[in-house]
Amino acid sequence: MKVVVTDYVPMDTENANWLYKMGAINNRGGIVRNKVCMMFRERNPKSGQTKEIEKETCSWSVICELIERVREQLGSHPDYAIMNLDTNDLLTLLRKQKLDVSYEIEGESYVANLSLDDEVRNRIGEWRSSVTPMEE
Repeated sequence: MKVVVTDYVPMDTENANWLYKMGAINNRGGIVRNKVCMMFRERNPKSGQTKEIEKETCSWSVICELIERVREQLGSHPDYAIMNLDTNDLLTLLRKQKLDVSYEIEGESYVANLSLDDEVRNRIGEWRSSVTPMEE
């Protein structure tokens, strides 16, 4: 695996190319603060009601939100801590929407077939449709 150094973390070239095409990093691996319009849930503290509103944010904030959602989703997997997933693995899962992870417990090998839940997949689709992809 060829590693690319970015302002965020070292990552494989496929993840770096994906983030570049989505306008989240530039061709030198620097974080780009391009603006996108996304839907967010906002809770009224007085009434407790939640409504969806459109807000402007940057692509990088969306990436960070998606990584956190994936961490929360995977946190319920019984062997999550043992899998030792790094940020590059989470980016691969976001990019491919599935990931097979090999790990060992007490000398026995296991493979976890990880996939994204519908909420995260929908959020990625919304993000993809709100950005203008960078040219190759």
